[in-house]
Amino acid sequence: MKRKRFIPIPIQGLDTSGPSTLIDSRSTPNCSDVRVSYTHIKKIEGDRQIGSAISGVVQKIVEFDRESSKYLVRISPTTFEVWTDGSQAWADKTGTALQGKYIQPVSAAQSVISGKGILVFTNYFDSIKKYTVSAGDIEALGGSPPRCKFVFPYKGYLTLGYINDSGVVYPYRIQWPDTDDPETWTESDTVNAGHDDLDDNTDPLAGINGLGDLIIPFKSSGIYNGYLTDDTSIFKFDFVERRLGWLANNSVKQLPGGKLIGLGNTGLVEYNGISAQLVATGIMDDIRWNINPQYAQCAFGEVVEELNEYWLWVPTGSNIYPDLVYRYNYL
Repeated sequence: MKRKRFIPIPIQGLDTSGPSTLIDSRSTPNCSDVRVSYTHIKKIEGDRQIGSAISGVVQKIVEFDRESSKYLVRISPTTFEVWTDGSQAWADKTGTALQGKYIQPVSAAQSVISGKGILVFTNYFDSIKKYTVSAGDIEALGGSPPRCKFVFPYKGYLTLGYINDSGVVYPYRIQWPDTDDPETWTESDTVNAGHDDLDDNTDPLAGINGLGDLIIPFKSSGIYNGYLTDDTSIFKFDFVERRLGWLANNSVKQLPGGKLIGLGNTGLVEYNGISAQLVATGIMDDIRWNINPQYAQCAFGEVVEELNEYWLWVPTGSNIYPDLVYRYNYL
């Protein structure tokens, strides 16, 4: 009679928490350029370059909608470029060169002016910029908003986080303009523009995201749930998670099923709107050993739904720009 031979498949992915003899048989201590799908080990998919290479590095790639058209944008520390299908090339829409730096990631959000979509972005060193398509090059967002590290759209408001107002830094502050008007920032009794300082502890804001009906500002040491009120305060922020948070704004992404995931102080952190937990604990030590902690804020992530995976890029060694990717299967 033939005997069946069972071959373990590493469906739990990479685990570097101990020697191979001590980890789960469903994990592997070493692998690269492969993925596991329905008990099959497959080579990872390839990639191709779109248009010419940029001078320096791409800090942000984002797509936004305006009047039923989609626009693909790439942003570097000094340039803003838009992909043109007709010429199959990147068109420079920067105008005056940007003053961004590799150490400060770009944050971008879609907003609306006069019923038409615009793209808003910040690199913290320049004034907040907008791209309307019709104006040609990017422009400063109107209304003299303060500089900031983070922008996020939420229910008719363009929210800003980590504020630098004429050289005075408010690292805990969330600020917003008038309702449905991202170019009215002066606070008064006749408009809904305002701000709130999330100073429950001394850690600065590390980013803003969203989950369901909530706006989610966060620090490296905690996570807030924010929502609109029915009174003049406009926003209310509850400090819900006081143990775990996220380090890098662009690493935080929403998973199918209603959770956020991103890079925390001790590894990958998932948040469901109530509490946070560490996941993929087998690679926590590997991330700590490899990451350049000085530039951990430059890490970024992406959800690849067709593979049921979250990908996290981190800078290693003395690098500023992320050069190593971790892949986490979230099912």
